[in-house]
Amino acid sequence: GGVIAVRYDNDQINTILDLKDKIIGAGSILDLMGGQMQIFEMEKAGMSYVNDPKQVIFAKSQAEVVRGVASGRFDVGFVRTDQIEQTADTNGTPMDPNLFKIIDPKVDILESGEIFPFLHSTNTYPEWAL
Repeated sequence: GGVIAVRYDNDQINTILDLKDKIIGAGSILDLMGGQMQIFEMEKAGMSYVNDPKQVIFAKSQAEVVRGVASGRFDVGFVRTDQIEQTADTNGTPMDPNLFKIIDPKVDILESGEIFPFLHSTNTYPEWAL
């Protein structure tokens, strides 16, 4: 799944429509869950990833996107599920997931009946090998 994340204390961004005029960091235009799925969510909401944000920066690294949101470099970050939990800060300390707010969070129920364990803003899909 894909995540649309902002800093927990960002009260200006609460829904996907609030991405207008904001700086978005994403891994790559080629990353399915680190850019493309979030762009698709924007399109479904009637937005354009080209015209609506102030700027979209493709950082080539989803970890850099997480750090960029935490530092305030990006207003919004597009990353895959579990990226926030896997990212370390510049000192090597794991990032605290509580520093982030997930925009338009979704809940998925797995075939086993368990809830999908990672926060996400887009649909979820099987791993690449499938």
